Amino acid sequence: MIVKNNYTYMAESEKVNFLANGDMVEVMKIRSFEEMYGIRYATMELRLLDYPEEPYFEAKVMLDTLYSPSPSLTREEYRKLYDQVAEDYADVANKTERQELIRKDPYLNALQVKFAYALTCHKAQGGQWKAVFVDLGYLKDDQVDQDLVRWLYTAMTRASEELYLINFPQQFFFKGLKSTE
Repeated sequence: MIVKNNYTYMAESEKVNFLANGDMVEVMKIRSFEEMYGIRYATMELRLLDYPEEPYFEAKVMLDTLYSPSPSLTREEYRKLYDQVAEDYADVANKTERQELIRKDPYLNALQVKFAYALTCHKAQGGQWKAVFVDLGYLKDDQVDQDLVRWLYTAMTRASEELYLINFPQQFFFKGLKSTE
């Protein structure tokens, strides 16, 4: 799953234009691995799951974000990477040209991704899956409010075939209507 908007890849596509935070991609082929600026990268052939008619595309992917505890590179990590990339272009005398080279740098523009085996309800908005597991976890009575109901609506409507409710308190269930017969 893409975890940071990327405006470099898909810019030529008529339908997609950019890769958005939350877009799902499938790895079709891994072409190479490398390390640059203290970050591990892979060049991959990917396909967009939500746009099956789009051709596969090749992209540089930042592998370190897969296991990072933060959603994407932190501001400090990105700044450090930017500074290192900018240093590589320091010999370009023309400031405009140098800034353009930095802006188009493949390492700076590498896709930031996470494994998509589990998603938060927020990330899942707009998507739909055959089976959805909704884990409510521990709730205090004062946490059951209109916002929770909206969250549950979003989570539950992501399922097209099966919905599994995990750790739901009994208060969320009621007995069916009594038959008049």
